[in-house]
Amino acid sequence: MQPVFSKNREGRINRIPARFAGVLAMIALTGAAQEMPLLDFGRPGVIERVAPSRQKETNAAIVDGAAGKALEFTCHTGTELFPGIAIRPPGEVWDLSKFGAVEAKIANPGAAPVKVSLRVDDTAGLITNCWNSATIKIPAGATATATVYLDFSDHGRNYRLAPAKIGQVLLFADTPEQDCRLRLESLTAKGPPGTVPAGFVPRSKPQDGVLLGFADPTDFAKRTQEKGAQTKLEADGKSVAVTFPAAGAADAVKAPLAMAFFTPREGKWNLSAFNQVEFKLFNPGKAPVQVSGFVGNAVATDLANGAAETATVAPGAHATVTVPFFTDRLWDVAVKSEQQTRLTDAASEKGVTGSAKDGQTLFSDEVAAVAVGAAPATTEQRLILESVTASVAPPAVLPEWVGKRPPGPGNWTLTLDENFTGAALNEGLWNTRMPYTALIATELHRYSKDNVRVENGFLKIKSERRRGLLNDDPKSPLPPREYSSGVVSSYGKWTQTYGYFEARMKLPRAPGLWPAFWMMPDRGPEYKGKKLTTFRERYSTNDDGMEFDILEGLSRFGPYRFNLACHWDGYGKDHRKVGTGRVYFRPDAEGFITVGFLWEPGRTTWYCNGAPVGTWASLRVGSVPEHLILCTQMGGWEGFDIEDARLPDDFIVDYVRAWQKDEWKTPPPAHE
Repeated sequence: MQPVFSKNREGRINRIPARFAGVLAMIALTGAAQEMPLLDFGRPGVIERVAPSRQKETNAAIVDGAAGKALEFTCHTGTELFPGIAIRPPGEVWDLSKFGAVEAKIANPGAAPVKVSLRVDDTAGLITNCWNSATIKIPAGATATATVYLDFSDHGRNYRLAPAKIGQVLLFADTPEQDCRLRLESLTAKGPPGTVPAGFVPRSKPQDGVLLGFADPTDFAKRTQEKGAQTKLEADGKSVAVTFPAAGAADAVKAPLAMAFFTPREGKWNLSAFNQVEFKLFNPGKAPVQVSGFVGNAVATDLANGAAETATVAPGAHATVTVPFFTDRLWDVAVKSEQQTRLTDAASEKGVTGSAKDGQTLFSDEVAAVAVGAAPATTEQRLILESVTASVAPPAVLPEWVGKRPPGPGNWTLTLDENFTGAALNEGLWNTRMPYTALIATELHRYSKDNVRVENGFLKIKSERRRGLLNDDPKSPLPPREYSSGVVSSYGKWTQTYGYFEARMKLPRAPGLWPAFWMMPDRGPEYKGKKLTTFRERYSTNDDGMEFDILEGLSRFGPYRFNLACHWDGYGKDHRKVGTGRVYFRPDAEGFITVGFLWEPGRTTWYCNGAPVGTWASLRVGSVPEHLILCTQMGGWEGFDIEDARLPDDFIVDYVRAWQKDEWKTPPPAHE
C-alpha cells in the first residue's frame, strides 16, 4: 500500500472485455481501413506539432528515412529522467475509435543501444495520468517497433485509453547516459478495436467450478497431457481411466510421480472465486493407490510449483482428494544480505526472491493445469477420474486465543481496544483523511468522510460511484474524481513501537477495490530530541521507518487471498520491499477474516485466523513509532475494471486491537 506514488499502468472502467471487443469491432468494421498514419512527414507544419518533453529543445528535423521522409530528434541528458518529444494531433484530439493500437517504428542511428518508450495519452480525465506506454530497447544502428494497445485491460490491470480522445503521443529515452539521436520512421494507428498483444493468454472462469468435462472425445484429447501415465475416455463419456504403469523395484523408490494433466480449452483458468479443487476418484483395483491431486500454473511434474495434496484411495472405494489453496507452509524470508531484500514475490511483480522459502506458490487466477498422479509401484495401478471441480472450503474455526491475547508468551498489555461501539467514529482516535493531500495518479477515487460510518458495532468504509473533491474540500488543489471511498488513520493520535496488532474484517468483493489494514511511521513533532518540522520527516520510511502491509485484499485476487509486505527506504530508486501475494484463507462462518501482525525487534510475523502465514527477519525491520490505517482504494494496483452495478460495497471492520510487551514499552511521541 504505497501511500505517495505509483508507476502502475492506469485503467478504464465499464468497457466490453478486450477478448469480445475485437470480435464485435471486426463485425462492425467489415471493409474499413485498419491502418491510419498519425503523422505525414511530407506535409507542411509537421514540425510545429512536435514539442520538447522534459527537455528544453528537440532539435527536430524532417530527414530521409528508410522508406521515405522521417522525423529525427534528439533526447538530451540533464536533470529529467525521460527526455524526448511530445506530438500533438492536428486538431484537439485524434479520434482512434476505429483502431486498436498505436505503433511507432523507431530507428537508432547512434553507436550505443537506447531504451525508448512510446506513450499515448487520452483526455478523458478519469484519473490524473491518463496514459499507457510501451518500452523497447533498440540496438545501435537498428530499427524497432513499439506498440501501445488502446482498449486492452490485461485482465483488469491495464489502463484502457479512451480511443476517441487521444490528446498526445510521447517518445522519450529512459535515462540516457548521453544525448541520443532517434529517427521516427512512422507513427500509425492500426488494427481493430480490442486488439490485444500477440501471445495474450485469456482466462476463463469455470461455470459452477467445473474444470473438466468428458463428453467430447476430441476436446478431451486436446486438453490432456500424459507424463508417464496413460488416459482413456470411458464409454459412458462421464469419466476417464488413468493408468499408471508398473515400475521396477528400484524405480519405485526413486522415480517421480506418473501424472495425467488436464488443461483449459484455451488460455488459463481464473479460479479466484474458489479456494480449493476437488478430484473425485474411484479405485477399481484390488490394492490401495497413493494418489496426488495437483493444481498449478504450468504443466510440470514438480508438485512444489502449485498446490498439491496426497491421499490413499482404498481398493473398490470412491474418494475425494481435496487440494486446498490455503496451506500451513509458512512464507519465510531468510535474509542473508540487504541486497537480497530488493526483490519481492508479490503477485503484481512475479519476481520470486531467492531467499523466500515455502509458502504457497500458486496464483489462483492463472491456473494452467490440474493433474492426478500416483506414486510408483511395482504393479500397474488404475484409477477412474469422475470429476474435477473448483469449490469453496467450509468456514474456518479459529483458535480460542484469537481476539483475546497475542500468540506468544510474555507480559502483554492491551493498549488499544477499538470495537466501534456507538453511533459515531471515535475522533479522538481516528482521522477520516490521510495526513498528506496527494492521491496516487492511477487511482480512481477520492477520500470522503461521508464514506466512513460506524453502524451496529462495525466500522464500514463504503466505495461507490460519487463525484467529488478530495476530503470534501472545496479548496482541494486536485480535480474531482468520479468515485468516492473512505479511510481512517490514527496519525497524530495513536502510535506504538513493536507489539501485536489484530483486526477482524470482511472484505468487499466488487471488482477494482483494494481494502487494506496497514501501518506507517509517525515519529511525532519531536523524535530522539530532534524537532521534526515537515510531514515527510515524521512519515518517512527511511531512517528505520517502514511501511507494514498487514493485509492488502485486492478484489481481483478473489475473496480468499491477500497480500502482505514491508516497504522501506522511500518509494524512489532506493525503494526496497519483501512480501507475498499468495496468502489464501477460509473466512469464518460470518464471512470475516482475522489478521494479526507480530512486530518484534528484527522480526515480523503475520497471522491469519490464528495461524502464522509469513515471517521476515532482518536487522532492517522498522523501529520507529507507527500509526494504523484502514482504507479502500479504487483502481491503481488493484486494476481498473470497476463494475458500477456492484457498487456501493463496504469494507467492514469488527474490531482493531493492539498489545505491547512490557519490555518494549516506550513513551509515545507527543501528538498535537
